Amino acid sequence: MNLTSQGPAEPLPDPRWVNVVAGVDDHGQVRPMSYAALASVPDQWATTESTPTGVAALLHTTRATFALAWFHYELLVVSVAWSLLAVEAALRDRLGADDKSPLKALLTLAGKDLLLSPEYIDRLEAGRVLRNRLTHARNQQAWSVGLAAPVVAASHHAVTLIYPDPI
Repeated sequence: MNLTSQGPAEPLPDPRWVNVVAGVDDHGQVRPMSYAALASVPDQWATTESTPTGVAALLHTTRATFALAWFHYELLVVSVAWSLLAVEAALRDRLGADDKSPLKALLTLAGKDLLLSPEYIDRLEAGRVLRNRLTHARNQQAWSVGLAAPVVAASHHAVTLIYPDPI
């Protein structure tokens, strides 16, 4: 822990962000990555009012850890893993499955019940394999924003399909 005589020091950005850009401004100038720019990425990820509180809390933690990766880069991977857990929780809740049902069985049931399209079930099967690799890893991975953001966005989208808002 980084302590000063007045207590903990302010957290510093992870040094790996130094060469990451947040985009280009209206004048063609590169905008360096910042906490604000990183924290705004989750604003693009869909959510619904009908998402149950527990699943919504998992997604909220996903968005928070994504932004906190500014201070600890590996939190991008944590955000990915947590987003996949949110999809599993959403399926478990929506299908009324017990806590012991594996994700593969939940995906099969979601396909049979036509809760999700076969194409989306295939995408979530890839997410299941990824989730297993992350949760049974032998070492810490570090992903870029370009790798992490699409997975987390897809997880958010999957939850909106599982819990769409009424029309």
